[in-house]
Amino acid sequence: MEPAAPPVRRVAGSPGAQPLPVDIAVESVAPREAETSAAEVRERLAPLRREALARLAPHYGPDAVVVAGPLLGAATLEDYCKALEALESKVSVNLGRKQAIKLLAGLKPV
Repeated sequence: MEPAAPPVRRVAGSPGAQPLPVDIAVESVAPREAETSAAEVRERLAPLRREALARLAPHYGPDAVVVAGPLLGAATLEDYCKALEALESKVSVNLGRKQAIKLLAGLKPV
């Protein structure tokens, strides 16, 4: 194996040391939906939480609040969606998968 040649150094005054022109396109960055305030998230999820409790009450009675606890305590849209998936899994044990999907249909935030 041959030793590598040392890098060629260019002197600042030589013609080869000119910087290459570079075009940079800059785009404005729109704020993400996830950066909504906590108050906006609460306001947006409140009707969905009430609807979830109304749908669960006939099946779980006063324990509907306990069953939907993670759903009610979710602080972000992502947490709410994860809690809704977990709730669907929990409800499917008692009602079956198809009935659980039917019961909780329409509760995902748009």
